[in-house]
Amino acid sequence: MTSRVIDDSRRWAAFHGVGTYQLLMEIHAAVEDTHGMILQGQPRVAAYCARDAVVCCLAVRSLATRGELWMEDQDPFYDPFSDCGEAEHALLSQIVGGLTRAGDDAEVDLAYRGLVDFVGETERLLGFSASPASIRTPQGMFPALRVARDLFHVMETAGLPQVLPKSWTATGKPPAEE
Repeated sequence: MTSRVIDDSRRWAAFHGVGTYQLLMEIHAAVEDTHGMILQGQPRVAAYCARDAVVCCLAVRSLATRGELWMEDQDPFYDPFSDCGEAEHALLSQIVGGLTRAGDDAEVDLAYRGLVDFVGETERLLGFSASPASIRTPQGMFPALRVARDLFHVMETAGLPQVLPKSWTATGKPPAEE
């Protein structure tokens, strides 16, 4: 599947801007949490995390047509399934149901693969040719830690408290001490 063609410039901006933000901040985290819960043998918690990923993917996809910019999970008027067709609804039920029932490892793995594929399709709809790096990795948001680490010397010289604990950085030492 390729990226969506959206004629309305406001919808295009919302779909790509807010959609990418949701993908990087919410969806990837939910998928990573789902995987972590599967590895910990907690399929029902994994199903809850997968539900978050699915609902966020649907919210992103709906931005191209008539979806709300920001969904509130507890908003009684928000319907993330409004643009969801019957086949897509069945697939999503199978994904979350496969994790909830957790009959055996094969069923859990199949449900997780379905989730990853669904998220991958959402990424392609947003125009990504490959999955963008997770913000929880060195290829994602973690380079921002390097910037904060480089500020150690400046903060110390100015007599200000450090931005991050030194133990959070690669060496734990300000750049001047390396």
